[in-house]
Amino acid sequence: MRNVILVFLLIVLGQLFCQMDFYIETDETNYSYGQDIYITFNHHNTSSDTITVTLINTAPYFYYIDDEAFVVPSFQVVVYVTLEPDSIYSFTHLHYEIVDIGEHEIIAEFHQISNSIFSDPIYFTVESVDICSNELQKVKPKLSNHPNPFNPSTTIEFSIPNDSYIEISVYNVKGQNIKTLIRNDFPEGSHSIYWEGDDDSGGLVNSGVYYSTLRVNGVIKAVNKCLMLK
Repeated sequence: MRNVILVFLLIVLGQLFCQMDFYIETDETNYSYGQDIYITFNHHNTSSDTITVTLINTAPYFYYIDDEAFVVPSFQVVVYVTLEPDSIYSFTHLHYEIVDIGEHEIIAEFHQISNSIFSDPIYFTVESVDICSNELQKVKPKLSNHPNPFNPSTTIEFSIPNDSYIEISVYNVKGQNIKTLIRNDFPEGSHSIYWEGDDDSGGLVNSGVYYSTLRVNGVIKAVNKCLMLK
């Protein structure tokens, strides 16, 4: 019975995505070096019916600038967005990190448990300006892991611009906290910790997608997508 329900849900999700046009935009196509980049994510209901987009993951949105992956650090487990026919649900994300001078490509990914939808690429140019490096915005905290995919363990790396109280936890795709790795004060700079692929009970987690989160002084600042493959 459980398998029948799962197949039904996959069919429904497939029908939903057939009615959706997922794309991204930027407010401008030219940016000065050090300037924040605004990325707008859009879900367009292209059907004649009212549909609901269910955001069931802890971090459903990723984007890629050239070959580097970034995640939108939202952390809402279940959100329902109702779209009338030919209506659009949009939100804008601010990319803080400095992008090198030159031409670049952005592709976005809308991630669900069953599959992922990628946007068409958009292009922008970063131009040089006469500015002192100390006037550029501070780079936001970073979080990553390697190897990725991993089996059974991985190293989680993070960097912070100031001395801060840090908490790093791991969540499954349902938004359930399966492991808290650290809660401690850390100095400014780069650090790493080791995750053995286990949960709080000591058991090894199953194959699948997991999310590590970086809280800085109690606020989520970064989310990293990692994949366990057995």
